[in-house]
Parts: sequence; C-alpha cells; structure tokens
Amino acid sequence: MLAALGNEHRLKIVELLRDGERCVCKITPEFKLDPSVVSRHLAILEQSGVIVSRRDGRWIHYRIADQRVLRLTEIARRIAVNPDHTKTFE
Repeated sequence: MLAALGNEHRLKIVELLRDGERCVCKITPEFKLDPSVVSRHLAILEQSGVIVSRRDGRWIHYRIADQRVLRLTEIARRIAVNPDHTKTFE
C-alpha cells in the first residue's frame, strides 16, 4: 500500500477522491497524461487496496477503500514538506 502511495500521480488521485466517489471520466482530465497511464495508476491503487471501483454502465467509479488511507497521505505529505521533523507525529 505504501509503495502504491509513493507516486505523485497516485497521491493526486487519492486527493481527488478525498471528498467521495468520482467517475474515471472526472479523474482522467485532471492529469496531463495519456488516459492509459492514468488507468494504470488507478489499477495499481486498486490492486493495493487503496481504492475500490464499481461499474455503472460504461463508466467506472472509484472511491477510497478505507478512510485510514487519508491519514497515511497526510503523514506522507508532512514528511515530504518537513522530512527532518518527524517529532510532529508524536
């Protein structure tokens, strides 16, 4: 799971899903990447248990699998911003 979150694009996907479920049609335009690359990032997140999907007709909707993932992303963001101050997590 941590390896899946160790990519800036996948972290952005998690941030996009913070407020709830989104259709892949709303996720893909947020990136300047080929849609197949975004799909691969979504697949990695799903395989690692970070997100889950559901099909609705021809569209796939994604959401955070477990809200504790959001806490992990907050910790990762703090470390990235201030790597020498791990005491902020105590």
